[in-house]
Amino acid sequence: LPFIDQLLAEGLQSYLAVPLIASGRFLGGIAIGSCGPTSVDARQEMFVKEVADQIAIALQQAWLFEQEKDQRKLADALRDTAVSLTVASSTEEIYHAVMANAGRICPHDMRAVLRLDENGAYVAYVDGALPPQVKQEMRQAALPAELHQKLSQLLANGETIILPDADAVRRLIPVEALLWIRSAIIVPVIVQPDKMVGALALASQQPDS
Repeated sequence: LPFIDQLLAEGLQSYLAVPLIASGRFLGGIAIGSCGPTSVDARQEMFVKEVADQIAIALQQAWLFEQEKDQRKLADALRDTAVSLTVASSTEEIYHAVMANAGRICPHDMRAVLRLDENGAYVAYVDGALPPQVKQEMRQAALPAELHQKLSQLLANGETIILPDADAVRRLIPVEALLWIRSAIIVPVIVQPDKMVGALALASQQPDS
């Protein structure tokens, strides 16, 4: 390993690495080393292994807690969305209810609803941390024909589009007004088997969001 070579060059004389494993799952590892003449003995190895076991259990419990919290958050968002949809009296209210609750699960700076059909694509709804003028300009704005074609092809099979960084965003969405986007997720809206009518999009100024 490159870092081992570097440590050896700096005088490392003994080294012990122990994996972090909980319920048969590899979580990482911990390591100790020395630049002195002493080597790692059996007692030290046993101690490090015991510490590693305790760390692995603590990490697993923390991750399980986070997973349970995420599941509760998702359930709450789905429940609130269902309630909001039952009282919504306009298309705008439906869009807002769905996208606002989606934002509780996926952090974002902009949320939008895209309508797609054989004639083209346009932004039906947009909200988030955008200047009012930008929001107004984007509403009902027609998407470039090339972008419409790309989105239709990618979403046709019902799969979600994940754009983890600015380069991925630029390749799919070469729109000057959206150069600030560093990551995005686009989910197709399918109302009948194999019939896509649009997409929900969440975008962020941070990569890997």
